[in-house]
Amino acid sequence: MEQQTQIAVDQTAVFVTVNPPTATLTRTPFPSETLPPTATPTATLIPVPTDLTGVLVGRSGRTPRLDAMQPVVIFPITRGEPSPIGSLRALNATTFAGGSLFSITIEDINNNYAKEVQLFSSGGFEMRSNLSASETVRAFFESSQTFFSYDGTQLAIIGTQLGLERDDLFLLTVGAGGSILENATAEVAPDANTVTNIIRKLSNDDASYRDPAISPDGTKIVVVRDVIQLQFAEPIPIENIGPDLVIIDVASGTMTSLTTDRTAMIESMPRWDMTNSLVVYTARPEGETNNEIYFIDVRNPDSGQIRISLPDSDEYKPIFSPDGKYLAYTSNVSGRYHVYIQNLSTNEVFQLTEGDTTNILDDWR
Repeated sequence: MEQQTQIAVDQTAVFVTVNPPTATLTRTPFPSETLPPTATPTATLIPVPTDLTGVLVGRSGRTPRLDAMQPVVIFPITRGEPSPIGSLRALNATTFAGGSLFSITIEDINNNYAKEVQLFSSGGFEMRSNLSASETVRAFFESSQTFFSYDGTQLAIIGTQLGLERDDLFLLTVGAGGSILENATAEVAPDANTVTNIIRKLSNDDASYRDPAISPDGTKIVVVRDVIQLQFAEPIPIENIGPDLVIIDVASGTMTSLTTDRTAMIESMPRWDMTNSLVVYTARPEGETNNEIYFIDVRNPDSGQIRISLPDSDEYKPIFSPDGKYLAYTSNVSGRYHVYIQNLSTNEVFQLTEGDTTNILDDWR
């Protein structure tokens, strides 16, 4: 498996060498659809659509920073005050899995503010797992940035191994019934209130990884792969340094490049649509702070297009609705970060949250 994985990594490196980075994305229509024009949120609040479905999970608080610990909430789909989930505070609240589990990333004040992932039931009760057991995990990696698979059986996680300068990508099979994979570690569940995790490392190079998202069918992971210059490693040509989106096949570990623009565009927060064919993500030119929202068809990587372009504001964390009709995202176009929802058919934009709090959407299931 390690040999085959290394072959796949080498093939990806050859592909990037043969196909040098481009300064800008090629904006051609998708083969299957014509995108509507970009949309600007309106100053007057429009009634929220009545056909919104699912659960919107995020954070809401007075802190204007996106990366600050804030109360974890559920946003009502009819507009209104967010509902806190217990008294939880987190750096991000990732996903509900099958309506039963969700994960958050916190800073552990008892461990020099190291990042740690915890699992909770939908009612806000912590589920014991080896993610938060210092004797089995903290000695291995500092964990953050999780993403539950849509069926709730797998959890992608970014972890920092001790002594390394990069963040790696891991895949955890949740539950004692999962198959133990090669080079995985597991912990036997002592009772029904414990979540067991089987850990498999998917990244096998010196790049740093962030923002993973598992496809709805569970077969692929899109993630940001950032080629960095390590302190004691051989120098890397400047044209090969920088972040890009890659897709990793879960079964084989094979990696495929999705973008190849390196530092020309700084990609982040990719998410799949429910057909497993489109990826939406945020990106910004190097040196700028405001992100815009892009679409890309994984069957045609040159199909990247800007979907929402508001140069004077920051658009962040785009997420498809469970039925694929809408796209939600967080934007500070009104001065504070709020949650907006765009109808993908009519291009209408609805502001879901308002007021003097910062509202950040983390997931929609």
